[in-house]
Amino acid sequence: MTERKGIEKKVHLMTGLLVGISCILCIILCYLFHLRSMSSAYYHSTEQAATAARESIYSSDAFIFSDKILSDEFLTLRKQAEASGNYAELGQWMEKNDYMDFYTYSTFRLQKTRDVFGVDDVYLVACRDNACYIILDSEMGFDYIGKLLDDAPELDNYQSDGYISPTISRSYEGWLCSAFIKFVDPSGEHHVFSGCDADMHVFVDREVQFVIRMAIFLLIIMAVCGIVGIYFARRTVSQPTRKLSDAARKFADDNRKGTITEPSDPNVHTGDELEEINDALLYLESSILAQKKELEKINHEKGRIETELSVAREIQIGVLPKDFVSDCADYCDIGAVSKPARIVGGDFYNCFRIDDTHIALLIGDVSDKGIPASLFMMISQTLLQEHCLRGISPGEVLEEVNNLLMASNDAYMFVTVWIGILDLETGILSAANAGHEYPLFRRKNGPFRTFYDPHGFVLAGAEDSKYETYSCQLNPGDALFVFTDGAHDAVDISQKEFSESALIEAVNKADASTAGLLVNDVLKTIEDYSAGAEQFDDITLLAMIWRGGKQS
Repeated sequence: MTERKGIEKKVHLMTGLLVGISCILCIILCYLFHLRSMSSAYYHSTEQAATAARESIYSSDAFIFSDKILSDEFLTLRKQAEASGNYAELGQWMEKNDYMDFYTYSTFRLQKTRDVFGVDDVYLVACRDNACYIILDSEMGFDYIGKLLDDAPELDNYQSDGYISPTISRSYEGWLCSAFIKFVDPSGEHHVFSGCDADMHVFVDREVQFVIRMAIFLLIIMAVCGIVGIYFARRTVSQPTRKLSDAARKFADDNRKGTITEPSDPNVHTGDELEEINDALLYLESSILAQKKELEKINHEKGRIETELSVAREIQIGVLPKDFVSDCADYCDIGAVSKPARIVGGDFYNCFRIDDTHIALLIGDVSDKGIPASLFMMISQTLLQEHCLRGISPGEVLEEVNNLLMASNDAYMFVTVWIGILDLETGILSAANAGHEYPLFRRKNGPFRTFYDPHGFVLAGAEDSKYETYSCQLNPGDALFVFTDGAHDAVDISQKEFSESALIEAVNKADASTAGLLVNDVLKTIEDYSAGAEQFDDITLLAMIWRGGKQS
């Protein structure tokens, strides 16, 4: 037997809950209706019993007998009997006054009324001077004759001829439903009532039995309805749902194995939402198969593009210098490193000899990343190198390259560039800045500090932009550190930036014995900081340590 799970369990649970709640509501409604009807019937039966008791005794006899019982003579005798516990004297008094036959006959009639209506007690009550006394009772004996009735608040206004409704009360006599019917007295001098007490426990027992019978009946109905409901739910919901899930799972497994060729068909035709899901599943699987074929084409094309990107990366890496004019090692030590954010990047650096006594240092950052940036980078680097070889000043190089880039910049890209030309004989560094980061400069044995050099606008940003050339004299031990904004914009896993101050601190803490160690140490510090976070921008670092020129 397969295990029920998921929606089948929920359907069965919902079916059971609905049937159970319906049955409980039926029980409550039936009980309330029955309780109300039974309460009315109970009140009515007590009134009927009291009325029957009144009809069984002549009014004139009741009035005459009440006068005798409420006489001072009898009440005094009653008190003596209560004190001694001997009520036989009351019987002797009735024998003496010829009331024994009336008492016996009336008591018999009250007993018959009690038995016919199935109530607890039937009696007559006479009221005088704001007090009510029992004058006849359905129980044989004289214990109740003349007894003060002090637990019937319904008779507080006994002089009124209005209707006294049946009342439920608790007293030393028990939990009773009492009803009183007044004897009609044309003179208005007598106030005699026939009373009836019904035991409420009998009423409650009847209600409990009714609830039990009703609960058993509804439980049977609930079980039958639950079985029918579960069978219906299984046929209309559970089985179609299982077909849908099995078909979807089989399609997924076959698709993962690569053996799927056509959509699965759960064959659910219920004419409701489940059939709509069946049609949607067929449509989804057909779309997946179509996308799978398209994806195969895309993957094939992607593989070709990745191969071309790898070749482009090798070309870009090959363009970046590695020996850093090694024949100038006696005068200066140069090191650089670049880490693109993608396979190819938009940052670049270069170091090349212009003539026997001058070398050029370049670092740049294109406004974009990826293939477009790498192409624009190649063009920019080629133009900058070409114009540096003409022997003009750095500012003039930037001005001419800017206009050339503006002439064919349909993509509206731009590049920031720092360019420096170093005289190997004198140690004079001439430089210009086209919107690039401020370089860091260090005098011998001092710390690296930001050098706020004159800034021009970015290349390819505006035609005929002017760039100022500035110069500084280097002394042995002085060092230069230039970088792109990806160095201080790197973020950690909480997206907090590395910052310029942290970069300057990292440069000062790095091993600066050689330019190569300096840039590699700084790059490692940045990588450690951003470990686990995605790199959003290219990072390029260039360092130069001046050792002294020919005239030093």
